[in-house]
Amino acid sequence: MILQAKILKQILDEALTGDAKLCVLFTNTGILLSEAHASDFTFKQFVSESSPGSPTIRRPNKFAQIPSSYGAFDSTTASENQTDGFTTHNRMDSLGTDLEPLDVNESIRSYVAIMATLWRKYYRLKYYVSSFENEENEPSSEYFNDLNVFYIESSNLKTAIVPLHEHLVLLAGPTTILPGLLKAKAIEIRNQLSRALEIND
Repeated sequence: MILQAKILKQILDEALTGDAKLCVLFTNTGILLSEAHASDFTFKQFVSESSPGSPTIRRPNKFAQIPSSYGAFDSTTASENQTDGFTTHNRMDSLGTDLEPLDVNESIRSYVAIMATLWRKYYRLKYYVSSFENEENEPSSEYFNDLNVFYIESSNLKTAIVPLHEHLVLLAGPTTILPGLLKAKAIEIRNQLSRALEIND
């Protein structure tokens, strides 16, 4: 698959119309090849325990009642605790409680890696061996499912993935975008990339 970077970037940029916010070309192993995203695109930020109004999870120290000479991690305190026979250290102090949001480019790479894993599991559904009861099919008949679009929704993002030869095209947008529109645009971008490859071969 050989395509000039300038042409590739141009096609991905053209996908960012309307509600489309992110367009990515990547391998099925999660390696990002090229991406384009809207200037206002961002992933949902992490919420730290120190943020106002954020929920706090407090876990009891399950080691507190067991005398030992070893240290144990205690997430319920903000300093060292002296207990019978050992000292516990709150490592949250050294790590810090404020989780800074990732850089958008780093977030995209992480998201692509997750989507690649989901795609591989999804793709296995295309070929499976099964048989239906009371059917004339052989017990080991192979059925083909034409599952060429992978679609997933999260709390603040809708994503469609389509295959392109040995690679994948991802198009994502906000929850307001219609699923059918997102899928159609992803397929159109895939077709544009495919045509560009034929021209350059």
